[in-house]
Amino acid sequence: MDQFPGLRSHSLLGQGGFGTVHLASYQPPEDAPARERFVALKQIQIAAKKKEEQIYAQSLLDREIELQHKIRSPYLVWLEGAFSSPETSSTCLVLELCVLGDLYEYIAAGAVSFVPGYTPTQSESAFRRGTSMYNCHPGAGLHERVILSLTAQLAKALDWLHSNNVVHRDIKSENLMLHIPPDDHLKIGHPVGIPLLKIADFGLARQLELDQPARTQ
Repeated sequence: MDQFPGLRSHSLLGQGGFGTVHLASYQPPEDAPARERFVALKQIQIAAKKKEEQIYAQSLLDREIELQHKIRSPYLVWLEGAFSSPETSSTCLVLELCVLGDLYEYIAAGAVSFVPGYTPTQSESAFRRGTSMYNCHPGAGLHERVILSLTAQLAKALDWLHSNNVVHRDIKSENLMLHIPPDDHLKIGHPVGIPLLKIADFGLARQLELDQPARTQ
């Protein structure tokens, strides 16, 4: 917790069998007092009843954390840190916040929106307005140009993972997060009005040795 002074949860972003994800914030010690850093706080509670099942589940979680510390790429949601919470008997992952939510929500709504409870900056709001050129009716899917760009971004992300001998094994729209593209991406050709895609959730991911066959176990 010392790494994230003043860490506090805000709105609920998602929940499932793994636990919950909240919008959260903390005060980086090197920043001015007025600047909070917003993150996604993922709290995982191991619900296994048998001791051996708990040990196995914890080992998988530890492996996920270790893997995310090792792999760093603009194509992936970054793990900023992890800690145990005795109050909730859970392991907490502090993750990069992708302020535009996930691809599943984008497809359903036909338009991007900020995650619940997040107050965007002026530049982020301007980007959000710029995405309206590609809006579709709810349930109608996504604009062709958006599909082409997101598919190309996903291909690059998977190519990066595979070149580092990592298989994700759980690619789905809920695990594909959307973010504001930084200026350096726009300068090298990232299309205006289209979000930056990042892969999240490495609970089932594996890093293979060069002579190790890929298996689905």
